[in-house]
Amino acid sequence: MQSKLYKYQRRSVAAMLQKELDAKDVPDPLYISLRALDGRVFYLQPGTSEILLERPMTAPCRGGILCEELGNGNLYVVFTFLIIYVGTGKTIMMISLIVATRNQISLPEQSILDERLVLTPLAFRYFPSGDFALARKRFYRGQSPWDLRQSESRVPSLVELILHHHRVSPHADIRDGNQRTIERQDRVQNLPLGDALRTNAPFYHHFLGEPHDLERTKRNEVVLGPRIMYLTSATLVVVPPNLLSQWDREITKHCAIPLRVLILRSRTPFPNVRDLATDFDVSTIPTLAI
Repeated sequence: MQSKLYKYQRRSVAAMLQKELDAKDVPDPLYISLRALDGRVFYLQPGTSEILLERPMTAPCRGGILCEELGNGNLYVVFTFLIIYVGTGKTIMMISLIVATRNQISLPEQSILDERLVLTPLAFRYFPSGDFALARKRFYRGQSPWDLRQSESRVPSLVELILHHHRVSPHADIRDGNQRTIERQDRVQNLPLGDALRTNAPFYHHFLGEPHDLERTKRNEVVLGPRIMYLTSATLVVVPPNLLSQWDREITKHCAIPLRVLILRSRTPFPNVRDLATDFDVSTIPTLAI
């Protein structure tokens, strides 16, 4: 950021980042603490009337709502790759959050049936480890093509391993976040290696089988295979149509590094899914488009 945030803005952005990036288990908020007549503390879940002597731990919920007074930034912010613009005010706090999570990749949707492995085209095709071999076997229903069976016997090259690691863990490569590291990363995008990075887009397989999938699937529909769900580090910004251009100007004004911004207007051609997930840092659409 080339614009300096006020103290209250830095405090709010830091709180959002902690909520977004901290993956440690937290005490289950559904349980409230009560004290018995003898002074012992127990925990009650009002919805189920369950009583426990120890409060259970649960995975933290990512995302949330930032509420600031008018003039202290925007009124409401819903983050974790979805931002809804309501009210008036500056957008510097939201832009700071976007820049800070610029290389944080999204996670596969949680499943109660199977563990969804993060894949890339290189890993899915060439990596011989058990998880990737199992993903190929499941995708091709136990009958892999001949060229894939041949590739399983070779060891991936160092370049292939780096390309896979960079796409599935991009935030680890610029953890220090200094300007020189970010500029070096942007220069790579313009080299032939940058094309290899863009085409090696991370994804996971969504196999039909979840309860909500079975409800949507028609009885006579032929299931050809899993859905390919691309993962992205981009941020989706939803604003009123009259603020689309303002967002573009505010990003240029406040950011020291150039962000790849896509503004989807009514007549803008919609890019394909892989390009949308890979080629942009921010995608801005009007509220009428959703």
